[in-house]
Amino acid sequence: MNRMVVPVVSIDSYAQSHGLAVVDVIKIDAEGHDSVIIDGAQETLRDRRVKLLFFEYGADVTWAKRRLQPLVADLDSDFHFDCYFGGELALIKLTGICWKQEYDLWHPRSSVPSAGHVGTNIYCASRDHAPDLIAAYDASVLSATSPRPTSGACHSCHPPFEISSHKALAILKTHLAEWSLDIPLIKFL
Repeated sequence: MNRMVVPVVSIDSYAQSHGLAVVDVIKIDAEGHDSVIIDGAQETLRDRRVKLLFFEYGADVTWAKRRLQPLVADLDSDFHFDCYFGGELALIKLTGICWKQEYDLWHPRSSVPSAGHVGTNIYCASRDHAPDLIAAYDASVLSATSPRPTSGACHSCHPPFEISSHKALAILKTHLAEWSLDIPLIKFL
């Protein structure tokens, strides 16, 4: 078997060594080790004006040892991020009072497994650096069968809302263009 040594560096080390004052987007796809990568990005999340953080949450060994709720709570309290379960058609807010125990993949009545796979994407937006995106997500048009939540209500307490709001899509597209990201929009929805 051929072995290859691959240098590994944390996001914090990389940002510091490359003199990055601003990191607009962090997208993590580390095959189940996403929470470990986030651990190595604490300084960057705090000091480099990160607007968006995307990561995967699934049935992996790392997530068996670390629960999603404390991570979402830390992202909220320490870094001022609002987090959402994401999918092709819906977002469900996880932050603050919106959290339900059933969102934990390891909960006996977990609502995370779906469509033949276990896990989902988590989207987090900074209240400090991307408030317009959060406002657009939170104000997105609900499906015709769902009543619009009252101010401050959690979308997670209602059926998932569709990302059919042209405003939410327009704001996200604008951010991607501003940040010169060559990433298809579908990657974020």
